[in-house]
Amino acid sequence: MSDHADPSAKLPLLMEIGEELHRLFLAEERELAAAREPRRLPGRVRTGLVRLNLRLVVALVALLAAAAVALAAGGLLSGAPVAPPFKAQPRKQDGVPIGPSATLLALSVADPAGGIPWGLRVLSTTRGVGCLQYGRLYDGELGVLGQDGAFGDDHRFHALSQEDAVAGSDGCGPLDGAGRLFLAVQSQAVPASAYPQACLPRVDYERGARDPGEPRIALCPVADGRALFYGALGPDVRSITYSLHTHLETVREMGRSHHFTITRTVYALDGPALTIPAVGTQGAYLIVAKQLPGAESGTFGPGAPDGSGTLPRGVYQPIRAITYRDGTVCRIGATQDLDSHGRPCKAVGMVALTRAAPAQVRAPLSAQILYDHRDPPLKPEDVVRISFVARAPVTSAANYYEALMRDPCRGASGGSALDEDVAAGQRVTFYLQMSIGPSGSRPCPGVYSGEVLYGNRSTHLPSLGSGLVVGRFSVRLP
Repeated sequence: MSDHADPSAKLPLLMEIGEELHRLFLAEERELAAAREPRRLPGRVRTGLVRLNLRLVVALVALLAAAAVALAAGGLLSGAPVAPPFKAQPRKQDGVPIGPSATLLALSVADPAGGIPWGLRVLSTTRGVGCLQYGRLYDGELGVLGQDGAFGDDHRFHALSQEDAVAGSDGCGPLDGAGRLFLAVQSQAVPASAYPQACLPRVDYERGARDPGEPRIALCPVADGRALFYGALGPDVRSITYSLHTHLETVREMGRSHHFTITRTVYALDGPALTIPAVGTQGAYLIVAKQLPGAESGTFGPGAPDGSGTLPRGVYQPIRAITYRDGTVCRIGATQDLDSHGRPCKAVGMVALTRAAPAQVRAPLSAQILYDHRDPPLKPEDVVRISFVARAPVTSAANYYEALMRDPCRGASGGSALDEDVAAGQRVTFYLQMSIGPSGSRPCPGVYSGEVLYGNRSTHLPSLGSGLVVGRFSVRLP
């Protein structure tokens, strides 16, 4: 992002006003010159034109003065607020924000290229979810900048609403048993505008991450790529020590089958250590750095460039140590995280969620193959319908129902999750595709088997297939 020293780059409106003033003054000069010609306009018409132009000039001067005041106050004009990409629902996915819960944290982090700082907001939702929302910080508000393709590159400040925090954000997770958020997020290829929906990271485009059927979207400028690391680690955290790379290292890892290797560019472990205090009762932090070259955004999982967990993990993030108020230190490495007592690190102070007992969730299932008898054989879109009456309710994002099914020929598994409120006694139905193989492939004959699970999230992330078994099913395709 460019510096405030160039007002024309920040406020194109100033340039537009200046150009309009120049145009009107030239028009005025032409009228005066024409007035001196033998064939002049009638006096009343000529006087009216002069007065009209003068009124326009006065109005434009007023606008110019207002823009100058805004420039002196901070260098930005405000634009339309950001509209959430979809309308959140109170009983599905992450729910909707609870207004009074939103708190702008006492964080103000400089951008690597200068300009207004970055900030962080925390809030909770109707489904027992906590969210961390990042953005550029201006005049006590959190928002995005009109650049990198956002808002037509108008270089204005656009405020973020609380609803934007739950609109597909990585920074959300279920609260713990005491209603607190424990979450550590790492996100590569965030544009300097703080508005990821406006442009596509170049590394994702080059690796074919864009679906050809999606609308075309501008590529983010390479120089405007940012890596954000932020989180809430609980009230017992005192400080966080991190080390941004001074150079890049390449790590080559042998795959499990020993038939391939993985090459990764990671943050070096020997950069200068910086220690920052955790903020507020949330133990919050925010680190903003230039994007790590080669780190593909949208790649999730342990050690991936993007992802979240109850603690920072993986070589793509720069946090090296978490110090707690009782003196315990969690030291984070490339392969394992150990505390000062030699034990695996855990989220200190996190209260586990109440878990349902296996007998409380069991229910009989019905399973049936559904296909079009008028057009045999089976098509790729043919499905198995699994249905049951729920015994255990789902009242928050801490729990969910999911169905898993195995393909008899390929050994692959597919599934579907229902991430919304469910009342006890409500009928739940899943439709699972039978062709789990390559796109367009037809189902193969054999026994399709699987189970329905009731997920208990003792942490903020679900683990596929880790819930309590509601029931098992099997159907045979001749």
